[in-house]
Amino acid sequence: MPDNVASFNFLVRSPRYENEKPYTITPSAERTDIEESARSNIEMERHDGIKITDIRDFKSDINIDTHGFQVLSHDTKYPRLDKLAYCKGYKKETAEVLEQAFGAELVITWDLRRRHVREYQKGVKWDYNDMRSTEGPAIMAHIDYTFEAGLAAINAYLTTEQKMKFLNDNYRVRLISTWRPMVPVIEDHPLALCDPRSVKTDDMTACDRILGDNLGEVYFLHYQPDQKWYWLEHQTPSELYAILMWDSEANGQARYCPHVSFTNSRAAPNASPRESVETRSIVITRREED
Repeated sequence: MPDNVASFNFLVRSPRYENEKPYTITPSAERTDIEESARSNIEMERHDGIKITDIRDFKSDINIDTHGFQVLSHDTKYPRLDKLAYCKGYKKETAEVLEQAFGAELVITWDLRRRHVREYQKGVKWDYNDMRSTEGPAIMAHIDYTFEAGLAAINAYLTTEQKMKFLNDNYRVRLISTWRPMVPVIEDHPLALCDPRSVKTDDMTACDRILGDNLGEVYFLHYQPDQKWYWLEHQTPSELYAILMWDSEANGQARYCPHVSFTNSRAAPNASPRESVETRSIVITRREED
């Protein structure tokens, strides 16, 4: 198909952030003491006319080491995730898929998030601690982890014994997210992914992100006209994105992959509202000999 064209939201390049770190707070369901105006100091700007290349005809050529993501062929056993047992089963299944796809010696899938486009309902709160809860799509281009946040996640989820065995020059450690539509064909708010080779260092600004009681740090992306974006038109649940978020290797390959959802002008008027599921995993492989 011809390239798509869409509008994306980016972090404003503002002198404010030279002295004030960007932050965003998503309170847990029981927190009612944080005023809406105090939950973020993020200033977004929309850029229109961004070209997005459809990888449908060459998706097998897309490689996580070069492009920061790739498409894995996999049919899940869990088409519904409305029960905790299904969510736990999906996490286990994901770990097995990543282990096979990347020849990993260890995969720890610790997080699962469901996203659903629907009208806002007053009084309905999102519970960060409940995997069955759904939130809306991310509306600003970002990378899930800064370098420091990636180290913190690895330290938090590896045991002492695993750290002793794997955190050395013999192993490569990556944080990889997966993303899968949970509707037959995703047309509404699909995901766009940015080629990391087209991203400059000053295109990224670290932002504190508080989800419930958890403090994390992400990169928000600034607009830059040379950035190259991809998507997979008519993506189905059997086409699973593996998206690189952090990599211990620094030999010229991709180490991250910015991404964002977007309003798809090609979506049919009766297209199913987006439903998707994403996971986050530590993926450890033995380093290849030089």
